[in-house]
Amino acid sequence: MRSWTLPAECLSLGFVNVYFIGEPGEDWALVDTGCPWHFSAIVRAAERRYGATSRPKAIWLTHGHFDHAGAARALAAYWKVPIYAHPNELPYLTGQCDYPPSDPSASDGWLEVAARFASNKGRDLRPLVQAFPTELLPGWAWVALPGHTHGSVGFWNEGTRILLAGDALMTLRLNTWKPASGLAWPPNPFTTDWFAVRKSARQIAAWLPQYLGCGHGKPLEGDWFHAHLNDFVEEMPTPRNGRYNGQPVRLDAERRPMVPPLPKERSTGLVKAVALGAVALGGLYWLSRKRRV
Repeated sequence: MRSWTLPAECLSLGFVNVYFIGEPGEDWALVDTGCPWHFSAIVRAAERRYGATSRPKAIWLTHGHFDHAGAARALAAYWKVPIYAHPNELPYLTGQCDYPPSDPSASDGWLEVAARFASNKGRDLRPLVQAFPTELLPGWAWVALPGHTHGSVGFWNEGTRILLAGDALMTLRLNTWKPASGLAWPPNPFTTDWFAVRKSARQIAAWLPQYLGCGHGKPLEGDWFHAHLNDFVEEMPTPRNGRYNGQPVRLDAERRPMVPPLPKERSTGLVKAVALGAVALGGLYWLSRKRRV
């Protein structure tokens, strides 16, 4: 991890990142909280940056998936601070409902396998969680970046042109058996509105951030990546297969998800063909034996 020189710093926790907002000696906030077992690593990093007695003004969540809000309750209770999230994300964070089911058919590689075992359970962070207030920290504002989830947000600092985008984009390609660096869409199996994903990505490209921090992968700094970002947003195809491709999840009047019906598995046709072939071969074998008798 690089030295503490920016008003936003990334702490990499394996495959997921959290961010510290604010300079030492000033008010600060934590963006995302990783998985439940990341509690101690986050506390140690916060103490190194801000001192052992310092605590954040709040925890800001880009969204509530298990790898971004996993340690939220423990950290908020430890520091005695609130957790903020978008209103569209609150039903998943207040015990009202679960996230839409993951969609393994939208992915390949190890992510397809992992999606079959990943939990889509919501979590109940009451009374610690609430909707974002009008003001966060000086210079910072939350910006809606829906698509991965309906309540996905980023955090934008106009003065420094720093954008923390959560999973609206990634700089780590997970959709293979061997993850690699590079711009990528949010994790396919857990993304429920691909129309909104591209719209949010276009907004990110239009802002021309000088520092782009994502939930997965190394931050990008400088302006060298802007042309590449624009090309990626316009040319990179979204998944062709999947439950949510062409029929995204919508929200009802109470902000609860309305999930489209489950499509046929991609392998259904192959399975039927193999089964029919086996029956045909069995019939031919039985007829040949009968003739010999």
